[in-house]
Amino acid sequence: MMPSIAPNSCIDVTELYDAYVVRFKKWARWHFSKYDSLVHEDIFHDALIIYWENCNKGKFQNLNVSLINLLIGIAHNLFRKKGATQTLIFPEQMPESETEKVKNILDTLTEDEIIAEKTSWLNAGFNQLGEECQRLLTLFYYEQKKIPAIVEIMNYKNDNVASATKSRCLKTLKNILENHG
Repeated sequence: MMPSIAPNSCIDVTELYDAYVVRFKKWARWHFSKYDSLVHEDIFHDALIIYWENCNKGKFQNLNVSLINLLIGIAHNLFRKKGATQTLIFPEQMPESETEKVKNILDTLTEDEIIAEKTSWLNAGFNQLGEECQRLLTLFYYEQKKIPAIVEIMNYKNDNVASATKSRCLKTLKNILENHG
């Protein structure tokens, strides 16, 4: 569901991120394919920050443009600062034949791309855990070992210690992903 904006108010950037990240990445992938997905993500984050700062200054009060087009316009300027030479084309301005072709290509790639990004994000967070947490979570989730087997393998005192440690490791991973992801 796309966020709606009330007059004289700004939409929370996390709401905007959730609502438009996939559409933005499709647009960026099509128009700025020379940059990798990490650059696309950085540009999107910067565009969200610029939106937020300008919205709080009251610059978008009477703007009659969709939020995705506003973000794309901001991002286009950021890409140009990076040296990109493409002209600004909004998704709805593309010829129908091009839109269908792009949609077919990107719809097939997007699901795999999103899975790859989430996996990469999760791996980056996982690698920030200590060795004990990495080993415990690998045993439990990847090797599908039960808690009693993990107690033996990792020399824990009992099942409760293993379960509490697993819970602590998951909480740490969640905090890493939320704060650094």
